[in-house]
Amino acid sequence: MNVAFVPKVWSLQLAAWLRRLVIGLLILFAVELLARMVVAPLDVAIFIADRDGRNLRLIPGAHGRAHMYGRDIEVSIDANGQRTTVGAGGACARHRLDLIGDSQVFGWGLSDSETIASRLQARLGPDWRVVNHGIPGIGPLQYAQVLRTVPKDADVLMVFTEVNDLWDTYDVSRNTTRCGFLTEAWWPRSSLVCPVLNLRALQIGFVAYDKLTRQRALSPIGFDPTSATAARILTLHVRSMFVNEQVRAAHPHLHFTVLPFDGRYNARSRRDYFPPPNPDTPRYFDDDYDMIAAFARDPDPIGLYLPRDPHLSPRGASLLAARVAPSFAAVPDTPSAAGDAGCAR
Repeated sequence: MNVAFVPKVWSLQLAAWLRRLVIGLLILFAVELLARMVVAPLDVAIFIADRDGRNLRLIPGAHGRAHMYGRDIEVSIDANGQRTTVGAGGACARHRLDLIGDSQVFGWGLSDSETIASRLQARLGPDWRVVNHGIPGIGPLQYAQVLRTVPKDADVLMVFTEVNDLWDTYDVSRNTTRCGFLTEAWWPRSSLVCPVLNLRALQIGFVAYDKLTRQRALSPIGFDPTSATAARILTLHVRSMFVNEQVRAAHPHLHFTVLPFDGRYNARSRRDYFPPPNPDTPRYFDDDYDMIAAFARDPDPIGLYLPRDPHLSPRGASLLAARVAPSFAAVPDTPSAAGDAGCAR
């Protein structure tokens, strides 16, 4: 055998392999370029977390645009790491209202001006400063942590979510972050490097995969008979964290409301869960505003949620704001320490 022939064969094979690699990269580049020309970003990179993936926070000063649920939205985080409240009262605001909750309070799928906080701010006016503490992926255990950071004399509205808050009492957070995106630890995207994860074509692939492999979620706790006992126990656990003398002494102006599970009004939504949820389940949290009845009386309750999603639509956020704003607007005009009583009038 001619020994000179072996290096020549390897050289030809290497050249062929390099040609395939270059062609593949050119195809990927063309697909990515086309994807960026046709499709807007599908998510916004605004999340950070501790090393173990817990204690989710928002990146101070982050800003981005995305195309979610068929709409273009704008997401801004202020210098304090909180979702921006459009029109928030500045240094001369006489009163302060802190909203605590999960992705519903954050305004998942909503633009800055469409969140509950911004809609409340518009109704309450410049004498109020509405602060949005909502973070997607958190639950009642982290609500308690956030409450400890709120000024004691501020008005506080804690927003519970029927669809998942009882599940979330098992842990501080089941989610983690990767390259600024919120993800679950088991999902392949959790191990991808950031340049790959930021590819628009890959993000489109993730969305397509989610839709093609969509599986039914477990029914919210308490919405099927097998979880009724668990619902009562977990509800008592949540109540013990917030409805007690110690919390009331520290936060005398603490209010509660409950965002209803969309399956209460939407039979199609109930098909996404197993076992089949009971839409007539009694509420398990205290609600100072009876939001379940308010949603039920709306001419189009289904339209209060985003399409095929349990998060509030802009109209749903507006309904909640309209329901709760009068009780805060009636607060005496005496400035609180949480506001600024020193501004000239």
